[in-house]
Amino acid sequence: MRCGLMEKLAAFDPRVAGTLPLGIATQACNIDILAHAPGAHAVSAVPFDRHSHGSKFFIRQ
Repeated sequence: MRCGLMEKLAAFDPRVAGTLPLGIATQACNIDILAHAPGAHAVSAVPFDRHSHGSKFFIRQ
């Protein structure tokens, strides 16, 4: 499923990190996205406002 999150975070120079780009991800793995912003709440508000309705959605800072 494509949700366009990377495009929505484009202003924060997002990068996928962790097991996925290393090629060792399993179905149980989460997706880690690193982003740069002047304040942590600026970047976390974007996905939270649009995707927090998902049952497995969470943000950790």
